[in-house]
Amino acid sequence: FNRLWGISVGTGHVLSEIVPNSMFDEHPEYYAQIDGKRLLHPSASQRAYCITNPGFVQYIVEWSKDQFRGQAGRYGYRPIINLGHTDNHLSCQCTECNASYKRLGEGDIRVGIAGTYHEFYNKVAAEVVKEHPDAIIDIIAYSIVGFPSSVRMHPNIQVTWAPIGACQAHAFDECAANRDNDLLGWLDKWLDRTDMLHVWLYHYQNYPWMPHLKLFAAPQNLREFHRRGVHSAFIQSPEVAARTNPASDGDKLMGGFNPPHNVYWTVTDNLRHLISYLCTRLLWDTGFDIREGITEFCETYYGAASSEMEQIIVL
Repeated sequence: FNRLWGISVGTGHVLSEIVPNSMFDEHPEYYAQIDGKRLLHPSASQRAYCITNPGFVQYIVEWSKDQFRGQAGRYGYRPIINLGHTDNHLSCQCTECNASYKRLGEGDIRVGIAGTYHEFYNKVAAEVVKEHPDAIIDIIAYSIVGFPSSVRMHPNIQVTWAPIGACQAHAFDECAANRDNDLLGWLDKWLDRTDMLHVWLYHYQNYPWMPHLKLFAAPQNLREFHRRGVHSAFIQSPEVAARTNPASDGDKLMGGFNPPHNVYWTVTDNLRHLISYLCTRLLWDTGFDIREGITEFCETYYGAASSEMEQIIVL
């Protein structure tokens, strides 16, 4: 894969992070109209914006320009920022937004909402490149923005496709669930609509007591991505194992994943050290032999126990 250019500013849900609370007092029209009202939700992750509003578009343009000015000449390669949407399924219901959903949706409001976001990002990119012609704006094709629409993305936009609903235990063309969801069909549509497609490949699980290492699905997916022309890939592997809970109740040694922080993971789940090593090798070379890699890792890491560990891992 090509190297991912630059340093991404923010996370995949950056719109919820960059608009200050004070904006609501100044421009309530920038916020989504839902059930006839424009409100400021106390939680930033539960907000949505009116992305057809020209003033809001210009606000995001100016914010983006500021980020690129801060990166200018610092890294030696093309600067990049992220402009993902908020991490929810909320969308504006105002007259202008609804008209856009209808125009772009062709009978499917999901595609219409996604297409409206795609046009929004294109408007931002078209203005940003006037000042920063090498800039890359990364967007996350996930949730309500994840449906491919008829909108062709601006050349300076990198689309990060995040197929969170996929079965990760099997390759995207290997099991009925993935074939029924036509994941590779979605991939082809995105490849047709952008010059830079980045894939966010989920490779973790919330249930360590029923492990699916996904070691044999990942190579197949990565090779297919490479063959079809995907620009770059990121593997979200197991989370960092920081022991933040002092309780000594069995395996509950880690802080919870989400508030109220009462969902625990085991520290040694899923052979995270092995997975991280193999995923790194695969991203460097999609032809890497996963079975040879398992043997190599076990012999190096486990020494005298390598044979037994390899049997467990392959099983």
